[in-house]
Amino acid sequence: MTQQESSGKSKSATVGIVSCVGNHTRVSAAIKERFSDFHVHEIDPNGKQVRLTDLGPPVEVKKTVSTTDPELLIVLSEETRNNVEELQSQIDGGNRKAKPVEINVTELDKQQRTKIHRWIGNFPSLGSSTIDRDEQKIILVEFATSKIRNARRPENRAKFTHCVLYKEGMETSDAIMFIAKKLRLQPNLITYCGTKDKRAKTTQRICISNVDSRRLIDISKITKQVKLGNFEYQNSHLSLGSLKGNHFRILLKNVQGPTPTEAPLDELICQAMDNLKQNGFINYYGLQRFGSYDVPTQEIGKALLQNKWDRVFDLLLRPKPKEPEFMTHAKKIWFAERDSVKIIKLLPNWHRSIESNLFYGLSRHYDQKDYVSAFMRIPRNVRLLYVHAFQSYLWNHLATFRVQKGLQPIVGDVVYANKKPEINTLEDLSLEIEGNIEVAPEVNIDIIDKSSLPEIKILKEEDLPNYSIFDVLIPLQGTEVNTNSILLEFYDNLLLEHGLTQDCFLNYKPRQDSPRGAYRHLIQLPTEVSYQIIHYGSSDNPDDFIPSDVDLLFKSRKHETEATKSKPDEPKDKSCAIVEFSLPSSSYATMALREILMDESKVTAQTSKRTAPDDNQETEKKIKLDETE
Repeated sequence: MTQQESSGKSKSATVGIVSCVGNHTRVSAAIKERFSDFHVHEIDPNGKQVRLTDLGPPVEVKKTVSTTDPELLIVLSEETRNNVEELQSQIDGGNRKAKPVEINVTELDKQQRTKIHRWIGNFPSLGSSTIDRDEQKIILVEFATSKIRNARRPENRAKFTHCVLYKEGMETSDAIMFIAKKLRLQPNLITYCGTKDKRAKTTQRICISNVDSRRLIDISKITKQVKLGNFEYQNSHLSLGSLKGNHFRILLKNVQGPTPTEAPLDELICQAMDNLKQNGFINYYGLQRFGSYDVPTQEIGKALLQNKWDRVFDLLLRPKPKEPEFMTHAKKIWFAERDSVKIIKLLPNWHRSIESNLFYGLSRHYDQKDYVSAFMRIPRNVRLLYVHAFQSYLWNHLATFRVQKGLQPIVGDVVYANKKPEINTLEDLSLEIEGNIEVAPEVNIDIIDKSSLPEIKILKEEDLPNYSIFDVLIPLQGTEVNTNSILLEFYDNLLLEHGLTQDCFLNYKPRQDSPRGAYRHLIQLPTEVSYQIIHYGSSDNPDDFIPSDVDLLFKSRKHETEATKSKPDEPKDKSCAIVEFSLPSSSYATMALREILMDESKVTAQTSKRTAPDDNQETEKKIKLDETE
């Protein structure tokens, strides 16, 4: 049995998000009112949650600085040599204000002093200088900032610096740009596995090539919103999609049951969480997949598949709220005159966006109106998002249709032939589009394109006892993926409604962007599911109920949810719930919450806030970060 929600034209319904798995009673709650309500921890390929637990430098096998020169052993006492080595150790531990070491070299000649300077130069963080004091010559050994900034990578150190990025109230792309600016690097030199929510406290791995961890430590001191730690050096870099998934910790505030109801609230939450744990949820693509502007991303994808390039550009160049005034003016000229040459004269040279790339591309092919060539100026991993959004739109509708046939395998269903887990496909790697092409994560597209899709099997009657609904796959349509028979008629009619046929993916231009397609589980079963119900009073602060990694690291606040700060006689008349679960990288937490909350608007309302269309504001590039107190 499935629960069918209202078919009204809500944003969710228009993209096929309609059905639910369970028929239990749901609760109402407010979510994501504050980013402290939503915590996301990346899960690495080994299944381990990524946590920020250490802000210090990595432990390395230190290369001993040799003092085998007989003359050095004579002119430098063992105590002096030990003092210099101890100074280096203190700096390695983060104490850059450690007391300098002074070496009296008054009785030494220039050659001997030079040998001492050269020996000190072998230490990674130390510098030396000769000073005159009270008619004596002193070699001063101290921390050398410029040495760290310009240091060459030691021979025994791996090339890539991996670390944990903790951020709160920021897009992943903004955090990357902030770090890159402080390091004076191009943002695309910092790689990561996937984007994390802006309205959340999140941890994830990032990787930077040929950067000493000591340069990164200082970044954590600049702002409360970005912290870096758990440093280590590795021989390989990170790439988009090289993660197993994400673990979510979510605070549901003001939890209430439907009225009137005889069931206690705690019992309703327990039933909903047990249903999620045992029966899972429909693995819909969430609203993030379809963009946040007035023009749905899937509409641009549909126009691309229809080869209606005039419409593609009209949709892409439609004015957006809060964009720079010069861009709004440029778009008005486009719709009035179609004069791209005139437009590019109005655009600042420093401005880079999807729209500016299109205008520059059109101006180079002004006479021919070569839309395809102009479109190719957008980075490929951004171009692909539009068609992927329409693929997701089709998938959601196919999933709803299949769920209506029941939650048991039926003849004609598709499963993996060897029960292989889902692989990361190019379609699933590009989860969101927000228009920021400066820091679009790099995808090793060639490797993904050449990888083969897993072998599938069409179920027959005799196969049914060997499979469950959790094995059933719904095809994500593409050039190498076709619809199975039980979905075929519905799929054909769905395409016809949009003026398309099944060969639309084969005929797509540009050819190199043709989407291959993939297979995606119909029902997703979360793992590591748990929950906690908290009843509290007016004097309690629910924002403290989920400690972040930084809270735990600094132990700056008490987060004992079992014993809240309510006054002894204060009634605990409010309820909240902390729910936790882990999902694969291509699944959406908001879709899992639909199995708990009775009103989906509670799930999606804050999504609209999170994706406010302010990407093209140039002022947003100057990230305003709260200074560390």
